Amino acid sequence: MSSEGSAHGRREALPSQGVPLGGAVPAEPSPDLGKLLAFMRGPIDVRSLAISGLLALAVLYSVYVAREVLMPITLAFLLSFMLAPAVAALRRLGLPQGLAAGVLLLTLLLACGYGVVRLSAPTMEWLGRAPESLSEVERRLRTVTQRMERLAEATETVEELTHPGNDAQPRVQVSPQPGLGARIYSGTRAAMVGGTITLVLVYFLLASGDLFLRKLVRVLPRLGDKRRAVEIARATQSHVSYYLFTISLINLGLAVVQTLAMWALVVPNPLLWGVMAGFLNYIPYVGPILGTTVVSFVGLFSFDALSKALLVPAAYLGISIVEGNFVTPVLLGRTLTLNPVVIFIWVLFWSWLWGIVGALVAVPLLATVKIVCDHSEVLSPIGEFLGQ
Repeated sequence: MSSEGSAHGRREALPSQGVPLGGAVPAEPSPDLGKLLAFMRGPIDVRSLAISGLLALAVLYSVYVAREVLMPITLAFLLSFMLAPAVAALRRLGLPQGLAAGVLLLTLLLACGYGVVRLSAPTMEWLGRAPESLSEVERRLRTVTQRMERLAEATETVEELTHPGNDAQPRVQVSPQPGLGARIYSGTRAAMVGGTITLVLVYFLLASGDLFLRKLVRVLPRLGDKRRAVEIARATQSHVSYYLFTISLINLGLAVVQTLAMWALVVPNPLLWGVMAGFLNYIPYVGPILGTTVVSFVGLFSFDALSKALLVPAAYLGISIVEGNFVTPVLLGRTLTLNPVVIFIWVLFWSWLWGIVGALVAVPLLATVKIVCDHSEVLSPIGEFLGQ
């Protein structure tokens, strides 16, 4: 059953930096908060609140501790949603399910491998020049840093005057931290292990097709539960795959445009900064800010004239603003959006919990939660709060 046949007759929306999917929808009854309260009814006292709080903390701690296992699984499910239409297209050409999944993953793996090899040399070069780059940027901004140093000295003087007799400070023994090489090796090894787990799991998910959904339908006792499970599964796969596929195309176009802009401004290694822009654009709000910060340092290090150096981040930010406010809304529509405040908080939360991977999967996870809530009569008020 398609997602258009949902229990509420609606088409859910997935955000791209606060932008939804789908077209206009007919008017529908408002969610009933009373049903949610009735579902949660029971004695509410200090003990129940304390137990609920401890349960929530235990779940968060478990998600954080088990991140090395949960992150590949989450990425695998999201990638399987995104690649399922491509596998279906290969099946229509006559390829078996398993062969279609293998061909698609092998093609993507070769393309990503070529990109990594192509960009590894300039990336390592910029990382090696990072200390020199920071020194050069500091020299360019010496006037600002000198003012900040004078302000810091004045603050220390005021503190000494207000707290006399505290010259003897206790000596704090700092434990040695692992070196940069050890951290890079550890991070690379973890990334390779997680990537291998993700690829293997994606293959099995794509090769199995609707196996898990058929099993779920078979074990559910009531016909209504079977129908609702199919609706939720189809809606989640359809909308998440559409969102991820469309956003990937948008980010690919953004990477091309940013590469051309950096090339026109004679910035060294323009392809590197274009690929960085496309990758960071998967993270709503935060990604463009990080990218602008990086190219600001690149511009200050690459050009002597301050006006030309500032033109680099200005062009980068201008292209990102055009993409976020014009291109993406046109391609994804404007109805049933998720609340931008919820998106921002959700991205910050998952970034704190899982780092860069959490920031990448935050929006699809939030959209999935909204789809599930919208398809449940009891949880529909939560879906309403998640919307705009």
